[in-house]
Amino acid sequence: MKELSVDLALYLLGGVGLLAIGIIPFRVVQMVRSGFIFAKRKGSSRYLSLLIAVALLALLCLDAFVFARVAHCLTSVHCGPGVASGWLAVALLGAAYIFMELVALLASLMWRHAASR
Repeated sequence: MKELSVDLALYLLGGVGLLAIGIIPFRVVQMVRSGFIFAKRKGSSRYLSLLIAVALLALLCLDAFVFARVAHCLTSVHCGPGVASGWLAVALLGAAYIFMELVALLASLMWRHAASR
């Protein structure tokens, strides 16, 4: 039963990761264009914006790395020690994407709360 739940979590995160390969660049552009990151903020909100910008840049780098790894796995004979190598890479990206969306949601809620004061 435990192995089944680990497999299910790996495949679900892997599915999200496969979707995230294409979604992440669009989401980053959307956040930049909407002023979510580079809006003129004061105090600690400015540091939060900078932190989110750095995190998005790291997520874009991870996205490019995973894309290259998956492309290598699909086009070469040897992908890694097993089939799980590709799934682990996209599952990591899926978990990072979900985490980044949660951070962006919390930051947005914090900024709205601060603006309503």
